[in-house]
Amino acid sequence: MVLAVGAIVTAIFAFLAFDKQSQEVGILAEQNERDSSDRRRAQASRVFIWTEATAGPTLQDRAVGGIISHIKNTSQQPVYDGFISCRDGSGRTADNPVIPAFPVLMPGEQQDVASTFATPISDVLFWEDNSALLAGLRFRDAAGVRWRIRSDGQLDEDAVAN
Repeated sequence: MVLAVGAIVTAIFAFLAFDKQSQEVGILAEQNERDSSDRRRAQASRVFIWTEATAGPTLQDRAVGGIISHIKNTSQQPVYDGFISCRDGSGRTADNPVIPAFPVLMPGEQQDVASTFATPISDVLFWEDNSALLAGLRFRDAAGVRWRIRSDGQLDEDAVAN
């Protein structure tokens, strides 16, 4: 009888230990996944795009004629196949939104790409709604992973292209 009680108590402790160990393994797996994701994003998070408005065709226009997208690679490896998508003067995505930006952008290099609006827009209207300044960059990192980054800082893996 004493042996049976001892066996039951031992089985309970073994089950509790197994359950705790299973939880710890789950936590370690989640941490490993986060670390892997962080390592995967490391290079892509060091590529930046920002934009600025350009003047209209003449200085008297007081109009915005387009944007310049600046791309900077601050990582330690080159990035490849850069394409920019931008908006037209109305804030909508342009009819032809894909503009080649670079075949290769080496570490420390910057590439500037100008986009003109089909019709320049009033600077007052532009600054009331400057959504036309939003541009996106698609590129491939040194590991072959494709990314999308926007000029507002949002970075996403480009699952469609991978």
